Amino acid sequence: GKMVEKDQVVKAINGELEIRKKKVLNRNAFEALFSALSNPIAGLSKIFVGRNAAMSSEKQHITQNYIIDLLCEIDAAISKMGESIKNNDIPLTVIDGLIEAHGENVEEVTAAHIEAPVEFKPGTHIRASGENAGSVTGLHIGRKKNKDE
Repeated sequence: GKMVEKDQVVKAINGELEIRKKKVLNRNAFEALFSALSNPIAGLSKIFVGRNAAMSSEKQHITQNYIIDLLCEIDAAISKMGESIKNNDIPLTVIDGLIEAHGENVEEVTAAHIEAPVEFKPGTHIRASGENAGSVTGLHIGRKKNKDE
């Protein structure tokens, strides 16, 4: 059934995290990652479980790295959020619904850029795509560096 697949995906991602010597501390980081993708189980199992014939192994590896980085950023943001909420009552930014960004022939595309503590509502989808774009970011957490930093 569906749960088995989800467990398989989480297990496979955890395997990749171990290979990269990375850890996800918050269980709900996975939930946030799944909710940020439009068809998480199907999409992620293509990337992490088994070989994907439609994707070169290099592209598969790059995509895995992207997802792992995103998961770690979400995880860090959740941890940071927990601490800042404990320390002082910082208001939460609530993110809900569909956030989409598409760019063509541009330097960068960012769908969501977050600096404050944030709560993702279940069913939030963040999608970024680009053609001929320098960098495409679905979710950027933290302060953006200025060119001269």
